[in-house]
Amino acid sequence: MDWLSGTSSAALDPKILGRISIYGAPIFATPCQWKGKSAGMAIAPSGVVLASAGFIGETNYGSFRRAALQLGDDAHASLQLSGDTYDVQFPTREIAERFQSELRVQADHAAAIDASPGSLASPGSIRLEAEERLLHRCKYIGGAYLQLRPEVLIDLAFREDRLEIYDHPSTAGSPPRETIPFSKSFKLELTGPGKVTKGGGFFGGGFGLIGAAEGMAIAGLLNAMTKKTTILTLIGIADAKCEGFFVNSTVTPDNLRRALSPVFVRLRRYEAIDEKAPPPSDDDLSSRLERLAKLHSAGALTDSEFAEAKAVLLRG
Repeated sequence: MDWLSGTSSAALDPKILGRISIYGAPIFATPCQWKGKSAGMAIAPSGVVLASAGFIGETNYGSFRRAALQLGDDAHASLQLSGDTYDVQFPTREIAERFQSELRVQADHAAAIDASPGSLASPGSIRLEAEERLLHRCKYIGGAYLQLRPEVLIDLAFREDRLEIYDHPSTAGSPPRETIPFSKSFKLELTGPGKVTKGGGFFGGGFGLIGAAEGMAIAGLLNAMTKKTTILTLIGIADAKCEGFFVNSTVTPDNLRRALSPVFVRLRRYEAIDEKAPPPSDDDLSSRLERLAKLHSAGALTDSEFAEAKAVLLRG
């Protein structure tokens, strides 16, 4: 955990830290004064958290898309979260400026995701090639033959030809915990209600169900919620050797589906080509090549994917 200007977790009241940690291990955090009481401010993986001390404290959360910090005199600042404004006092002007700078970085990153949903990786994450995708901060909720503890936080990296599972937060040079090659048997499913409202049912769109896994994930998340609305997206992966279910609260199912579009195209390539099939006849080869050409012309296959698929067919 990187704390601002040399401050540490010991500087925050344990109850404040607990309220902040509901939203994930803070990227940056600092004590502050709010409403004349001890409080804490943090930049979490998916937004900004402001929490106060006391037996009955307050917790306020806002996404980077609707958060802003306006500095005043000395270390005084005005924080905007989800349309509300809060007056806070930082320990020093330097800490206030560093908090403001990090918030701008995260806000710019959130805007980039809106403009191009494929840019899911956080700044400083593992390196990705052009059409690779990283989905960070997923909670493992169950499966089989994966060396993961339930409830552990991980990052999913969809590489060119494989899925890599990293401990969260993944950083440059991090080794993957698990590597699952893409193949004809590899399956990827996205589902979930999208946005969930505590006490008010579900709203937003989803893509089907993953049965009991979805029910357990929703129940557990609702029990932990302190804010009114959050995001719930479920990711299911499986192949001939393993199966796993993950829940994510940073991106909705429909936005994630758009972001992972290049991944689904690559997976369809494995479904379309059975390398174990007997060599096709000349007529069959011509028809397959024609279908590949149509997929390429329609934009379903990139130039490199088309060339690779064509080479496989010609090799028999």
